Amino acid sequence: MNTNNCQLARSAWAFAAAKCQLAVQNGAELDALNRAFEEPTPANIRAAMLASFGKPWQALLDAALIEIAIATAGEIIACSDASR
Repeated sequence: MNTNNCQLARSAWAFAAAKCQLAVQNGAELDALNRAFEEPTPANIRAAMLASFGKPWQALLDAALIEIAIATAGEIIACSDASR
């Protein structure tokens, strides 16, 4: 993976984590966010996205995940092409 893309994706995720944690002070939403940021499994990320739906901080998570998708797109597409 391109190092610059990887660094950009990590930075976007860290920025989203910090900003969301400031916006959400407590409760189930914060628990979902903390789990996603501490252990970014698909299930935890999906739970955080569900908790963010319609909230002002939803765009932060969306943008971070878009950067992660862009950073990994080349590898994923190459992998799918190789398996044909």
